[in-house]
Amino acid sequence: MEWYQRCRRRIHNMAEIVVLTKIPRREISYFKDNGESLSLAYLASFLRQNGYIVHIFDAALEGLSVVEAQNKLLILATSLEPIVIGFTIADMTFINPTIDTIKFLRKNFVTSHLTMGGHSPTFNYKEIFKLCPELDSIIRFEGEVPLLKLCDSIKNKLDWKKLPNLSYSSFGKIQENLPTHLIENLDMLPFPARDYTKYIINKYPDIAIVPLAGSRGCFRNCGFCSIRKFYDIPLGKPWRPRDIKNVVEEIVDLKENIPFLKEVVFIDDNFTGPEKNKIDRMNNLLEEFKKNNIKIMLAISDRADNITDDIAQVWFNLGVRLVLIGLESASNKLLKKFNKEISIQNQIDAINILDRYNIDTAISFINFTPWSTIDDIENNVKHFSSLNINMIQGLLNKYQIYDGTPLAEELRSNRQVIGEYPNFSYISLDERVDKLYDLIHSSFNPFLEIAYKLKLTERKIRILLFDSQIKNQVLLENEIKEHKKRFQTITKIIMDTIADAFTIGIQIVKSNNYISSEEESTFKKYVEEKSIECLRVIDWFSDLCPIFNYSEKQIKL
Repeated sequence: MEWYQRCRRRIHNMAEIVVLTKIPRREISYFKDNGESLSLAYLASFLRQNGYIVHIFDAALEGLSVVEAQNKLLILATSLEPIVIGFTIADMTFINPTIDTIKFLRKNFVTSHLTMGGHSPTFNYKEIFKLCPELDSIIRFEGEVPLLKLCDSIKNKLDWKKLPNLSYSSFGKIQENLPTHLIENLDMLPFPARDYTKYIINKYPDIAIVPLAGSRGCFRNCGFCSIRKFYDIPLGKPWRPRDIKNVVEEIVDLKENIPFLKEVVFIDDNFTGPEKNKIDRMNNLLEEFKKNNIKIMLAISDRADNITDDIAQVWFNLGVRLVLIGLESASNKLLKKFNKEISIQNQIDAINILDRYNIDTAISFINFTPWSTIDDIENNVKHFSSLNINMIQGLLNKYQIYDGTPLAEELRSNRQVIGEYPNFSYISLDERVDKLYDLIHSSFNPFLEIAYKLKLTERKIRILLFDSQIKNQVLLENEIKEHKKRFQTITKIIMDTIADAFTIGIQIVKSNNYISSEEESTFKKYVEEKSIECLRVIDWFSDLCPIFNYSEKQIKL
């Protein structure tokens, strides 16, 4: 064995191997993982820059089951013998399958150092160590520098237990080290490793996205969100942008390596940045796009109160054709509760501005919360369905408890939290809200297929329209715009249909203290019938506009 190890090290020029992985959720969804994990990609590129051989294994992106992921990871662990295996956790739904995988590796005699990182491990490290004593360490907060120091310590057989940002369990006692400073200059980081980019585009040509981060953090402080706390506790700025030239250089690099690339999705929580310099940053980005002759479609996320006519005009000229806005609620009372710092009027104004500049809008909102009344939810349905936007996923969204946030602390102090991490939930102040969630959650699955098909069609229209615009094909552009108007009409019809179904669910809950299995079965049958009607409308549109039946590959994207 010693001879084998020496040969392996010599083959790899004495470099050590690290495996970084993302284990899939157990839940099956219409909405597949369709973009590589930038967490894994940044960690990998930073380690490679510092001499490590890194194998990225994104089992979630590969569409593997948990068991398949475990078996493949075991093969990697035994064949590569990495000094560290790192697990990224995107949200709490990844915790249980990841813990099961760690236990599986240990049972199969994998001796690599096993570490974990992400928002949930950062704030729930104590619970995770109790659930999984087989885990060696948790890296809290920003991961690049702490992971490198951990790998260096293990490689050089040094004590890693005093490293900043690390937590670990020692003789049943959980230790927590203080965090180091945030990376002040994000431009010092190498571009993320794009090991999976071509893979995902080839596997899912209709839904694949190429993510890019132009900044980290958030300058606001919504009560339900852990992002601000994640970057506030370590020393540094809560929002850190990359230099515009550095961002553009990465896009140029992507275009050179993927000539058929047509869209980039910025995953920044706030694309424009703070109020004082947002228009300057956007204008600088536009100037660099022009200098480098970049013509690429962009999708971004931003706040409703950041969206002005000036900003939207620059966005359109940049190539922005989709903006995701977190609207959260149709209740000003709840918006204040969330510390969202926007109003219902802000929501409407933002959507109207984007519509004027022919930029599509996607929305997210939290339909079920511990503080919602049944009337709040009914108002959500009326308000968001009136916007003529695909809001189906939002109807099923339930507030998630993120420890470290003000609202989570409030729920705990009021003893509304039930269950244990990561499967805890809460008791709503209006018990009918919980009954309604159970009814909708068990019945609305057929409508998720509708949401998925609408999302696909909308994206195809967006890509075709943008392509005709940059090629100055005016006649084709006008034709596609007419098809888009028809699509918006059927979207409105479908949203009204689904809103009506949801309202029937509300009336069932309002009129019954107990929902019988017969009533639930009748409601499910009604939803299935309405979903079939909606699918027929979508099929009618596809037959009317056959160009939208083509995949992105077929239209040479």
